[in-house]
Amino acid sequence: MYPCCSHILSPLTKLTGLKGKVPWTADCQKAFDTMKSLLAQEAFLAYPDHNKPFHIYADASDLQMGAAIFQDGKPIAFYSHKLNPAQQNYTVGEKELLSIVETLKEFRSMLYGSQQIHVYTDHKNNTFQKFQTQCVLCWRLFLEDFGVQFHYIKGETNSLANALSHLPLAERQDTPVADAPGVSNTTVNSFFSMAIDNTDLLDCFVHLPAAEGIPFDLDYQSIRNAQVGDACLEALRQDKPASFVEQLLAPDVSVTCYIPEPNAPWKIYLPTNLLDNAIKWYHLALGHLGQNRLYDTIHMHFFHPDLRNKIEYIISRCDACQKQKQVLRGHGHTALHEAHAHPWRNVAVDLIGPWKLQIADIQVNFIALTIIDTVTNLVELV
Repeated sequence: MYPCCSHILSPLTKLTGLKGKVPWTADCQKAFDTMKSLLAQEAFLAYPDHNKPFHIYADASDLQMGAAIFQDGKPIAFYSHKLNPAQQNYTVGEKELLSIVETLKEFRSMLYGSQQIHVYTDHKNNTFQKFQTQCVLCWRLFLEDFGVQFHYIKGETNSLANALSHLPLAERQDTPVADAPGVSNTTVNSFFSMAIDNTDLLDCFVHLPAAEGIPFDLDYQSIRNAQVGDACLEALRQDKPASFVEQLLAPDVSVTCYIPEPNAPWKIYLPTNLLDNAIKWYHLALGHLGQNRLYDTIHMHFFHPDLRNKIEYIISRCDACQKQKQVLRGHGHTALHEAHAHPWRNVAVDLIGPWKLQIADIQVNFIALTIIDTVTNLVELV
């Protein structure tokens, strides 16, 4: 979930439902490029701990609603959704309360049953037990299932929820950013300028993985340089020369690719000396995926005969995975049966009937009490 996602995608969502040729404008292209850059920057969120309280910061604007779920000062999840035309006609209080309700619905499996859920809103009326409309009454009854505790904070201090709902979008500016720590003096035209403008929001939105020791070397030129002199590649070329061809993937840069069979999609051959760093980078950037999913992701674009073995070796030694991930659920043993040795010490009692029995010309209603000894299985009828 990305802040201001609905605002960014607004030019694209307006195109849904249109028939015929789609009018692709400069705003549509800008929204597409911005979201593409966001998707390329995977953010890490903390794992929820259901033994600790959850803190939800929610807010709404005229166009969208948003919320952020925190625990111990670390982001657990973000929520942002565009208001439909009917919801845009709601009052301010209803929009604010709707953002809370929709957040709880979205993350119901994570929040339901938690001991403490603290909701922070800058609309003070929502902290009171007032039901102005039938709609608000239904929402408050829904919130009772979660046992939320409302807290009022001033609008100027609710900067986190504002960023998800109606913070002025600095990403729309096309001006150079100067004197920003760690940022070159270039034109910023993306979401990240908003985090640069306010350093306090930078830690709230994302926790990007540390780049130390795991460089991203998967550009075409680096791959090409590493392929030169790769012993494994030379051996594979001699064994299957038709399966390894040169593909021009960038101006003046050709890369050796693997084709398993004629007319099959080609994959870039991943050099041996880049294999470890590539696996570690993918494993970290994709949120510590398991072995099979990580292999499928890398194998979509790259090939190396020892790829799966390397993935198994690296993930099995990942400290975070060994500490946080649970082992697959197994099958437990059936509880031991307590055998009784003394007859008639424990009995099973039940009623049977009423039954209608025809004896000669007389119809009799039969009801009986059954008493069964659990040791000898002897039955007594009363």
